[in-house]
Amino acid sequence: AHNYVRNSAKKMNLSTEIYKTSLLITINALSHKPLGYGFNNYNEAFNQFIQSIDVYNWETRGLNTKDGSNTFVKIVVEFGIFSLLFFYFLISFFFNNRIDNKIKIFLILPITIQLCIRGVGYFNGGFLLFSFIALLIWLDSNSRNNL
Repeated sequence: AHNYVRNSAKKMNLSTEIYKTSLLITINALSHKPLGYGFNNYNEAFNQFIQSIDVYNWETRGLNTKDGSNTFVKIVVEFGIFSLLFFYFLISFFFNNRIDNKIKIFLILPITIQLCIRGVGYFNGGFLLFSFIALLIWLDSNSRNNL
């Protein structure tokens, strides 16, 4: 049995605290290893920094230890500054005038939801599939422009 003292001034909804904690782990991870922890190694950063983060809900220390609760933090922690390449691709895909808006909406919605709101990694919920399809369409549209 855990004997945690909860500071009522720091009372927070569990889901919100998990999201906040994952962002704090991301900030710590970037400052510690700016090149990233490597593919599927979010857990290493989580274990390294979770004890230094003050939490209200003790359950926070044991939840979303491998995925960070959203794919954005997972990508940033695992790939560090190289994650900017992925985010550059997403932004340029969205603003590419040669790609039909219906296709952009179809692909960008599930990617954004899993990236920013709630996602559990690369291999669940179609994140990798939607991202790969978007990449192929983006590459095709850019190659047609250079012909």
